[in-house]
Amino acid sequence: MARCCGPLGKGFALTVLIVSGVYTDWVLTHRLSLELSSRFTGARVQAAGQLTDGRFALQLWQRGTLSVLAFDVFAATPVLTVEDAELTIEAEPGFVRRSGAVLRGMTIESVRSRKGDRVLRLEFGARSRFGVESGYSLIVELVPRFGNLLLVKDQTIVSALKEFAPADNAQRSIVAGDAYEPPPLSLTPQVSEAQFIAALTTREPGMAPNRATVSAFRGLVPLLPQMIALSLLTQTFASAGDQTSDLLGLTLMERADAFFVSLQRLAELPIAVYRKEGHLIQAHVTDLHQFDALEREAAADLLPLLAESRSETVTASESDRVEKRRRALVRTLKDRDERVRKELRDVELGLLRAEERETLREQGRTIFATLHEMTPQEQEAAKAQAAGLFARYQKLAASIPHLRSREQELSRTFEAVRELQWELERAGTDDLDDVAQAVRVLGGRTAPAPPKKQKAKRKPLSLTTAMGSRILIGRSPVENAELTFQIAKPDDLWFHAQKLPGAHVILQRDDKLPPPEDDLRLAASFAAFYSKAKNSPKVLVDYTLRKHVRKQPAAPPGLVFYTNLRSLTVEPQAPDAEALAGKRGNA
Repeated sequence: MARCCGPLGKGFALTVLIVSGVYTDWVLTHRLSLELSSRFTGARVQAAGQLTDGRFALQLWQRGTLSVLAFDVFAATPVLTVEDAELTIEAEPGFVRRSGAVLRGMTIESVRSRKGDRVLRLEFGARSRFGVESGYSLIVELVPRFGNLLLVKDQTIVSALKEFAPADNAQRSIVAGDAYEPPPLSLTPQVSEAQFIAALTTREPGMAPNRATVSAFRGLVPLLPQMIALSLLTQTFASAGDQTSDLLGLTLMERADAFFVSLQRLAELPIAVYRKEGHLIQAHVTDLHQFDALEREAAADLLPLLAESRSETVTASESDRVEKRRRALVRTLKDRDERVRKELRDVELGLLRAEERETLREQGRTIFATLHEMTPQEQEAAKAQAAGLFARYQKLAASIPHLRSREQELSRTFEAVRELQWELERAGTDDLDDVAQAVRVLGGRTAPAPPKKQKAKRKPLSLTTAMGSRILIGRSPVENAELTFQIAKPDDLWFHAQKLPGAHVILQRDDKLPPPEDDLRLAASFAAFYSKAKNSPKVLVDYTLRKHVRKQPAAPPGLVFYTNLRSLTVEPQAPDAEALAGKRGNA
């Protein structure tokens, strides 16, 4: 039984790993290297730096085209992607700054990697006006959980994105000034042919290959990628019938040999792409029989698939992050709601007991009224009992103001929780920061944690009616507060659904004239629609001048008191999309 050893020829490859959700091996990275090498050899580095999402990037210029190579070496599955656009690159200190200073103006001369490994080496060169050549290498280790970027000159580490001393890693260290040693790589078979055949005997007819069988296959042929090993086992087991383990082993080795032979024309092989409900699941230069149940298509290049895979992964990751944050806010508000309800019940119980204090005073008076009927010894005990009753009466009487005050405070907190629970229900991704800020204030924190990057403020929803009135609508707690207390003028009209969580709505007129009745009702209908009662047939909406609206002290943003109110009963109505986009006309 011949052992397989994949022919790679003399060429080296640029190793790139597809992102989480799509598994990649050294064969795919070799194919990808051919595409990247063909595209970027001779490209000049215009800039190097850190993208706004934290990835290191090289901005390359070649034949009138600007592209970006972005490296995400610390992702769950390290990845390099190509972005066909000019991106804003932010200068950062340390490795990123040093790499930018060194590589700017240099040209990519070659891209290489070791057979069977996931370490790429980009060689950069430049020639001075005196004809002196200089060069650096950018080494990218795309190993899950151990990814790294290193700037190397003449095999000496100049700078590394992540340094670690021998005490941190017994096998090797990464320290500036030391010689670069690539990650350990073993291509020696760890399993004998006899052990592999023994592993095949554990096969159960009709069952998919188990982990032990795949490990044994790869132990015998270390260069055989895991996906290919599983594919060949799946294909062979499906048609094996009652074949002996020896015959199965021979068939598997023949198919492995055929796979390695096919790599001699790797650049010409079409990419087999597997999808589930349109989502990219896997891709390879050969059929993957473990995915036979999925949708299959062919692609000419791997680079577009890499970009698609990363985009899907980032989108899914962001969606998951948003949902986790939303669930955390839901739990926080639910816990606060339960605590407030419990304390309210305790306060109400305390008030009930306080209302019974008159009974204690009457009991004390009755005792004093009957003292003359008692013996001197009985009188002393009765006086002590009456004193105790009067003391309890006075204590309960003294507790009433505090209990009433606490009841009002808890009632306002309960309303605030109710408001924020509704705000969270309607909040889009862009509004979660505002809701989180309001929840922090509700929790007694005076200021929200500063965001890592200040996002640009968006304008509130607004439209102009046919009568010339301008209506503005808040979409989050913070936006409600800003709309009411920063944008609205004192004599603008302010609308809010009565005694319900809802958005702040402002009605303005530049000509200072009273707004038409139709515009009043329109603004009220928007306030009804952007409230918890949006699905009700009729909603009572309060409105007043903005100058009669004031913030609730120590309350989350958007919580207010208002006076001098008037009310309208309206049907909830959503603003017209074209009107919200800025077109003049009836909403």
